[in-house]
Amino acid sequence: MGVATARPIPKANCLASHGRFLSGLVTAMVTGLTWVGLTQIIKEAELQHLLKSPAGLTYFCSGWLMLAFPPYLLMNVLVKHKNMKEVLRESIAVYAGIQGQEARHWPHVWKTALLLFTWALALYTYFEALWRIEAADVTSLYATNHSFVYMLSWIVLFDKFVAIRILAMIFSITGIVLFAYVDGFTGNTMWGVIIAVTSSSMTAVHKVLYSKFVGDASVGQATLFLSCLGVLCLAFLWPILLAMYLTGAEVVDWERAPWHQAVAASLLLLVYQVLSVCVVHITWKEFIGIGVALSIPVCALVDGLWKSKKLSGMKLAAFALIGVGLLLILLPENWTDLVVKPFKARKKHARRQSNANSANHTLRSRLNRTTYM
Repeated sequence: MGVATARPIPKANCLASHGRFLSGLVTAMVTGLTWVGLTQIIKEAELQHLLKSPAGLTYFCSGWLMLAFPPYLLMNVLVKHKNMKEVLRESIAVYAGIQGQEARHWPHVWKTALLLFTWALALYTYFEALWRIEAADVTSLYATNHSFVYMLSWIVLFDKFVAIRILAMIFSITGIVLFAYVDGFTGNTMWGVIIAVTSSSMTAVHKVLYSKFVGDASVGQATLFLSCLGVLCLAFLWPILLAMYLTGAEVVDWERAPWHQAVAASLLLLVYQVLSVCVVHITWKEFIGIGVALSIPVCALVDGLWKSKKLSGMKLAAFALIGVGLLLILLPENWTDLVVKPFKARKKHARRQSNANSANHTLRSRLNRTTYM
């Protein structure tokens, strides 16, 4: 009674951390493979001269985003037995301005329209770049959007300044310059690099605006937002597509259109986007960037081994610089503490061991004195 006993250290937090880490590895692998699959499918269709309509492909793939929310709704209603109205009320709060309140006036719909513009332009330029340069090049250049995200977040969202990320931006920009220098800053490759960098920068703008307008949304709110984005794409982008078709800016051969490849690419894009907006509820958001980093060497291997594309030393250097820059961007703000912490723990343990040895030596000397007395 009244005697303090030592209790075992709870392992719940440790197990949760390991679970989030394993989930992050799976998420990184899935996102990397889905982005590689999307890129290679579109590039293969272009190589076979079956599809060369970036605007039409953007319209078709974006429309599939409306399938993001229905699985979440069905799972909550049929599996978890929740009330459909409650699920809808909680999810639609993403447009309410104040989380947890019912959205009555929908003041944030215009923000979805702005995100629609950045989304469509980013996807259109990505597909357009695939017609001009190799899939691995476009994937690598797309990965630089994380550097642009940090720069915009520092300016718009007032994120904390981290010196190592400035170095990462320098690596990314150097990689972009090397890609442009492959053909001497001329020809189709130069325009392909410019368009790919435009896609990367517009993706960064889209991500920053999403963080500013939507923020840390729940799974239901994030998937509902994607579904609304897909519906708006179908509702408002068709006049642009029709105008390009009538003016001859884009020609679509409906008889030879590879619908199965377009559907596969759309499903992969849907999976990638759902994981991107819901990653914070599964693991740490940095694993999406790790997935994009993994897609660079995988795309390069596919181009080199399967399609027999030659990779010059300059391209390999550009791949390496952009990959290193991406990994440096993903480092946490307290990365120095995480690196130094094991050494501090080891030094502290050695100090304790030294103190214990000196204490034992002092005790032995005292015992020896007592014995001789």
